[in-house]
Amino acid sequence: MSKTHFRKILITEHLGGFDLEDSNGEFNDIIVTIQKAGRESVKDRDGKDKTCLILHFTDKTKPMICNVTNSKTIAKLYGTPHVEDWANKKIQIGTEKVKAFKEMHDALRIRGFLPKSDKKHTCSDCKKDIKSVANATVETIASGTLKTYGVELCMDCAQIRKDNKDAE
Repeated sequence: MSKTHFRKILITEHLGGFDLEDSNGEFNDIIVTIQKAGRESVKDRDGKDKTCLILHFTDKTKPMICNVTNSKTIAKLYGTPHVEDWANKKIQIGTEKVKAFKEMHDALRIRGFLPKSDKKHTCSDCKKDIKSVANATVETIASGTLKTYGVELCMDCAQIRKDNKDAE
């Protein structure tokens, strides 16, 4: 029998851990693309205005209040603490049990790894799937090599092409 978390019935403006719960009580990670990040005023638990960092996404996912823990994770993933640089970056959001307000809650946590690409990109030279390297996503590598060499390449094949060009 399908069950509904009471928080899903209440109208909320921002993403919460309960939004990631399925009808079986399991929490599933989501992958979203940040549209923009910035300072906005929200109401706290007491109804007072509070300024927070809010992430807006390119799909219909509700905006997310981004705490310091999650902000540091994004900064580390993409090598920049500047929220303007986070636009068009993919993140994976899950839940983690944390103690807050003297109770355990299912808090949103941005995973400390780059999400796997939905779309497969194949190297034009070696025909293997292009894989992310360090902080460079599959999409970044594919689009960068397409711009530089006119084809999508994995990092190894891009290095070979670069070395061959430098040797000329």
